[in-house]
Amino acid sequence: MELIKNQLKYLEGRDWLREQVRMRDNQTCQKCGKRWIEGQRKFDVHHIQEEYENRTGRRYENNKDFTGLITLCHRCHLNLPHIRAKMSRKHIYSKVNQKRKEEMTALRNTVN
Repeated sequence: MELIKNQLKYLEGRDWLREQVRMRDNQTCQKCGKRWIEGQRKFDVHHIQEEYENRTGRRYENNKDFTGLITLCHRCHLNLPHIRAKMSRKHIYSKVNQKRKEEMTALRNTVN
């Protein structure tokens, strides 16, 4: 934990905010209680209110109110219904884009 506190002074913006939330939550998933083990990928910080997800901006650096954020392990985060739906949409879009790329490549090959 001391290592994390030492690294915190080098963080800024969103990274600083996320680490503050993880420290507040004692590096523990707030859904299942799993503890983060140093050396592993850090746990996710999740917006409790879905409408705030994926927003960016400088306001992170000035935000001192962490009540709308919680720490979740990867499994709990990925198993949230709206996250699963988002991942499913991304998977579908990537398949469509791959199909379009293949069609364009085939078209270019026939023209050349």
